[in-house]
Amino acid sequence: MVISPIELVALRSAARVIPFLGKRIYSKAHLSRIASEAETKLITPDPHFIDGLAPDQLTALQSLIDAPVFSNLALQAMVFRLGKMSDNNAAALREQIRNSIQHTGVFSEADLFQATDVVLDVLNRSVHAIDQSATPGTLNRSHAAAIAGEVAASAVRNSELLQRLTTLNDINAFAKTLRAQARVMHTKIGTSHMGEASGVDYTKLYITPTISAEGDDPDLNSLVAQSLRRVILGDPGAGKSTLASKLVHDLAEDELSELEGQVPILLVVRQHTQALRTEHNTLLHYLEAACRQPYNVEPPLDALEYLLLNGRATVIIDGLDELGDSHYRRTFTDLVDGFAHRYPLARVIVTSRIVGYKDAPLNETLFPIANISPFTTAQVTRYSRQWFSLDSSIADHEIASWVESF
Repeated sequence: MVISPIELVALRSAARVIPFLGKRIYSKAHLSRIASEAETKLITPDPHFIDGLAPDQLTALQSLIDAPVFSNLALQAMVFRLGKMSDNNAAALREQIRNSIQHTGVFSEADLFQATDVVLDVLNRSVHAIDQSATPGTLNRSHAAAIAGEVAASAVRNSELLQRLTTLNDINAFAKTLRAQARVMHTKIGTSHMGEASGVDYTKLYITPTISAEGDDPDLNSLVAQSLRRVILGDPGAGKSTLASKLVHDLAEDELSELEGQVPILLVVRQHTQALRTEHNTLLHYLEAACRQPYNVEPPLDALEYLLLNGRATVIIDGLDELGDSHYRRTFTDLVDGFAHRYPLARVIVTSRIVGYKDAPLNETLFPIANISPFTTAQVTRYSRQWFSLDSSIADHEIASWVESF
């Protein structure tokens, strides 16, 4: 059986949703093997179904299937499949696909329905093949069933939103501008050492922390790419805020290969403590405020809603503990938990100190815990060598003794 380029891309997208419905962090090679195995289980379609498309239409569909929007649809479809949801959910998938294709601008009304059928057919066959190829127990069917209702509700909201939007031009321009601002404003580690008030480049000082999660020690980038939700705990000075800032930078620079095109939205809790203690706004309100300050970017109407519902945004909440009193922290964790229920497929990463976290924790089912491990001797040595190298008053031949003393 000859697999079309569209089907190959769709299988890879469907394979990438496996970690979101399981408990493991998978290597790229493992997910690639599952996708390759799924090729043998892919149900053969009518060959004229895809071959009949015009070149520009085929290109548009390939781009759509290779985008975060399709991965989000694949995750919806897998949830519905595992959760044994009704045909109403298939209708919600169809509507989202139809409106997403319509926004490409290369399909006439007459061709739109055929194109919708093409993508929906490829989506369903890919999800079926991946489900058949995954090792039994890999996909958490009970978890899928538990969130299926929330996913269905968000799918309906997304269908209505896509129907309401006449163009994505303003949203795409906003996303591009916010990513550009994030790149510019998160290029350095903040430090006042030796007069470096503006900070220093990550390459000169940053040490990637070791993360432990559920008994594993996953690569940080894999952890973020394969987690819809995660709270990262660490001791004071462990580098949580630096990690959050570096993650914003890496997402904006497309340095995480599995998350290209993501729009990072950083909410630094300490910058909103007074409002969070006294006001009663949604988390979306504070995310919009975070776009305005410090990035000076005004979100268009429905922009964040679209990015969150279509898998294009990563929300990073830094410093859950900054609210102080446990009463305020519990109120805020309830707000974050509610946000996770309303946007069940949106990626949210939270950082917090270990001390006091258990007094006001996030829902652990929604937000599994990962921990920043203390620096190893090798990491301390490397960090201190880079640190003292920043000081122009220390001669190169003296750095080793400074490192040893430190």
